[in-house]
Amino acid sequence: MAKRSKTTGLPIINPRARAIDIGSRFHVVAVPVEMDDDPVQTFQAFMADWLKAVGVTTAAFVRRSHRDRC
Repeated sequence: MAKRSKTTGLPIINPRARAIDIGSRFHVVAVPVEMDDDPVQTFQAFMADWLKAVGVTTAAFVRRSHRDRC
């Protein structure tokens, strides 16, 4: 039987990027606990100051449809 090679996974392109869950009433952002004492934040509308303060340089905005929540 042939020996399998070790799986390496995908390369990390931007280690300081984070996804933002966009909701109709609030948005949620999570960062690693090493970046902030309170790593999960909920925002009503504006979050740029906090993202800059913890060092996030890139963010992906995610909008889920009602079908995805079921």
